[in-house]
Amino acid sequence: RVPVFFTEKQLSQTNRIKPFVSTKEAYGCDSVEEQLKDEKSVLNFVKQLIHIKKSKTIEPFLINSKYQAYKTYESVINYKRVLGQKEMIVLINMSDTTKKVDLIQGNVLVSNYHLVQFDGTLDAYYSIILTNF
Repeated sequence: RVPVFFTEKQLSQTNRIKPFVSTKEAYGCDSVEEQLKDEKSVLNFVKQLIHIKKSKTIEPFLINSKYQAYKTYESVINYKRVLGQKEMIVLINMSDTTKKVDLIQGNVLVSNYHLVQFDGTLDAYYSIILTNF
């Protein structure tokens, strides 16, 4: 496990010497300070997921919808949530290679690569949530 460093300064104080490499180089991740500045960071992606979950449209859907298994793809976690005619499909590529899945029609609610359209291609470690509402 890697500790979370809020600033580059905190990293240097932890090491008691000025680091000769950045947090990203040393630990494979950006400090919180750096992630807050980057709208495409993991931190901001998680904040976006929390905001969506709490929205007045999505929260009631998540509470009342039913889980359904979706299609099976190697190294891809996927499932569907259904409530009446409303559907949400979650696709997560857990591998370090690109995966092709059947093209699914829907609006991109959120994705960690910040795409607005889904063409059936899941790049390495790509996550996307599609809805029909």
